[in-house]
This record gives sequence, C-alpha cells and structure tokens, in this order.
Amino acid sequence: MISKIPKSVGNKGVIKVVKGIDLVWEKNTIPDNNSVSWNINKDISPYANVVIVPREYQDIVRGKDIKSVELVGIGTITNGIKNNTPFISFSKSFDEIFGITKKIPINTKIIINL
Repeated sequence: MISKIPKSVGNKGVIKVVKGIDLVWEKNTIPDNNSVSWNINKDISPYANVVIVPREYQDIVRGKDIKSVELVGIGTITNGIKNNTPFISFSKSFDEIFGITKKIPINTKIIINL
C-alpha cells in the first residue's frame, strides 16, 4: 500500500485509480500521440461551444491541429474547431451541431484526434 503521494505527482502523467479499498497512482498510458480521451465529470450544457482539456493532456494537445472531437454516443465534430488549450472551442454550440436539447451527461467520453 502506498502511504504518501507527493503533491507534485498528480499532474505528472499518472492517474488515481481505486483498487479494492486502496487508492493507487498508475502511469497514464496513451497508446499514441494522435489522440487523447477522457470521461467528463460534469454535465455540459447543450448551448456550450467549448470543452476544457484535463491538465494531464494539455501539453499533448497544446499547439497541435485537431482533426476531430468525438463525444461518444452523441457525434463527431470535424469543422470549426479552435485549439486554445486548455480550451477546445467550436464555431457552433452543441445544440446547433448535434441538434440536441438535453445536457451532455456525466461520464460521456470525449476523444480528441490530433
């Protein structure tokens, strides 16, 4: 069991994982630098036109051209994407892009293809 985690570890390419009753830190592996993905931890308004890139992925995404942003189960955005890390903004809101009226729910997976 890990007894003490340094504060500096949280944003150094590791993630918190619960295994049984223990909280452990594991290396966050990214299969390639062509995409990053995460599950959102808050609902997103259908009228929003921006997503926030989690801190652990900001260095990977910063300054790169984004080919597409996929909200799994909702749709994929390929046009009007602007990379202003830590924000990824879109020329239209989610309701205009996808025709949705409900919030994008917690745990929706976002995949950014670089």
